[in-house]
Amino acid sequence: MKTLLFTCFAALLSTCAIADSRAAVRAATSGEAALHDGEYAKAVEWFNKAIQEDDTNPSFYGNRGSAYSYLGKLDEALRDYDTAIQKATALTGNPKDKRIAYFLYNRAFAYENAGRTLEALAEYAKTIELDPSYPDAHGNVAWILATHPDKAIRNSQKALEYALIEVKRTRMEIAGPLDTLAAAYAAEGRFTDACRAQKLAIAKALLPQDKREFSERLQIYEQNKPYIAPAK
Repeated sequence: MKTLLFTCFAALLSTCAIADSRAAVRAATSGEAALHDGEYAKAVEWFNKAIQEDDTNPSFYGNRGSAYSYLGKLDEALRDYDTAIQKATALTGNPKDKRIAYFLYNRAFAYENAGRTLEALAEYAKTIELDPSYPDAHGNVAWILATHPDKAIRNSQKALEYALIEVKRTRMEIAGPLDTLAAAYAAEGRFTDACRAQKLAIAKALLPQDKREFSERLQIYEQNKPYIAPAK
């Protein structure tokens, strides 16, 4: 299951001077809790308050952008991610600082969720350039390239390359990357490998919904067919 990531960038920038007020921190903490609980409109309200108290902290904008993204408000999300990147770059003094990958990844996710796939791929590439070990970035690219309904976007060879990187990073212990690896193998026509990877994904899956979805895809691979995601 793909999810946006959110964090307190202030903590990541502990060596920088960030003028967090106590009121801003309290509001941001409540916003992060609302994000975690899926209360995205409430999260926006809390991050609005945090930004009113302190407009220098990039995490406040980045996390509000994630809340907007979940609400389907792409323009607002992209505007916040842009602001977060600008402020983070100003604080670090380095546009190539790997910590900025957090915002790039979430911006890529927002594009992907909106069906703007080419822009999503470009943002994932920027994420990987800044931080080659960033969680899920390789896997998300692999899934798009293996399963996208537009054959002009699919690239099975690259999908497998990226999927193998993600599986190696997660040491073959996480169900999602294994599911993506199976899809990439199937896209390459390697259905025996796809079935083997998918069975392992099913065994590692923790959620009943994931087990059901993975099992449905296994049936497709057992018929020597690749999985193509439904068009949005």
